[in-house]
Amino acid sequence: MKNKMTIWIAAALVAIVLIALTGPQADFGLKVKRGLDMALDEINSSGSTRKVKLHYEDTLSTPKDGLTAYSKLADVNGTKFIFGSGSYLANAIAPIADSKESVFFVVGTSLPGITEDRENVVRYSYTVDISAKVIAEYAKMHHKSVAVLFVEEEYGQIATRIFKENFEGDEREVVFEGGFRVKETEVRTLVSKALETNPDAVFVPGYGPGMVAVVRQIRSLDSDISLLGDVAFANSSIIEAIGDAAEQAVVPAMPLDGGIALSKRAKSFKAKVISSTNENPDMWTTGAYEALMLLHKAVENTDGSPTGVKRYLIDNAPHDSFSGPVVYTDSGESLIPMTLFTIKDGKLQELK
Repeated sequence: MKNKMTIWIAAALVAIVLIALTGPQADFGLKVKRGLDMALDEINSSGSTRKVKLHYEDTLSTPKDGLTAYSKLADVNGTKFIFGSGSYLANAIAPIADSKESVFFVVGTSLPGITEDRENVVRYSYTVDISAKVIAEYAKMHHKSVAVLFVEEEYGQIATRIFKENFEGDEREVVFEGGFRVKETEVRTLVSKALETNPDAVFVPGYGPGMVAVVRQIRSLDSDISLLGDVAFANSSIIEAIGDAAEQAVVPAMPLDGGIALSKRAKSFKAKVISSTNENPDMWTTGAYEALMLLHKAVENTDGSPTGVKRYLIDNAPHDSFSGPVVYTDSGESLIPMTLFTIKDGKLQELK
């Protein structure tokens, strides 16, 4: 099923949004869509001469379908700016983005290295090299041994590597590493092997039904063991699916995920999201909203060319955000601050 809406930004910016509207990544894609739509409404009601319309293409949660949509739109429509969400999609598109006359603007994507050696790729998103490091630094202060159960995709492998690099040493070690598939639900054998190594805690970088099954199985076999998660674990739908087994887990997220508003604008944004969803803004909604607002600002202050916009983002950092100052590297990589939370009564609570 395809969900299509024409997108055009008057006189300066044409953009397409490639997100998962169906398939296993749809939950994240729909959150990204909500954030972009909120930014769209705010820009178009602000009196700006550059109005925004959005055209969404469903990637079906697969790199093949996402790449097909990207190639068609970049080549045929001459689109100057294309948003894409999800590591599976960004990893497929980034290598060919420099051959197109458009900027590939990555949101809701944690896989590191997406912008490295790419002229036409820029990101506004949390990244696993920051989130896994934040959780590893916490683990260093509280645990000596950790088992890692990761999703068997590049994201899970990289999160495991970064966690180990920042955790191990001074008698601290990762005592077990094991992978699970995104949709796997029979995980008792894997979890049992991990717990047989007697770790102080288990780190679970992953997503999808597989991660839900792993966390619930961990708690079924050892109700007291400490749980550590990456950003997907902070997703309200994941927490709800895991249920009581998620309690007391420690996870990284953006401040608004836990209801922490650092400014008047953040309070206003939080109120708007709560009024429509009855939940705090999540990092996918927040990041997508801020990405489109920042891109619009960049277009207004440059000639609107892909090169000009990317240079604006890099040269005018730090940029204000709901999480704090966001810095850009020379490659076009955003560095967004993360906050540690624990899960209590099914909600994120700032870790003190």
